[in-house]
Amino acid sequence: SEPALALRGDLLGFEADGRAVLRRDAALLIDPAGRVVGATDGAASCGLGVPVRDLRGKLLAPGFVDCHVHAAQLDVIGS
Repeated sequence: SEPALALRGDLLGFEADGRAVLRRDAALLIDPAGRVVGATDGAASCGLGVPVRDLRGKLLAPGFVDCHVHAAQLDVIGS
């Protein structure tokens, strides 16, 4: 689907082999339902005809809903 919004910032992603990749000044493309539909260069996002929320200096980490764990949870992770 077509993007309705672009979030511009530093984008943390992962390669197919699991390696983390940090893309400086990238844009995450979001559809009207709030789903990620792609990514592009940050400067390119300005020409897409959608609102661009400028978050440069911030880290965009799509897919991370909850990035922390409490010690009491360690014994039951994955159960």
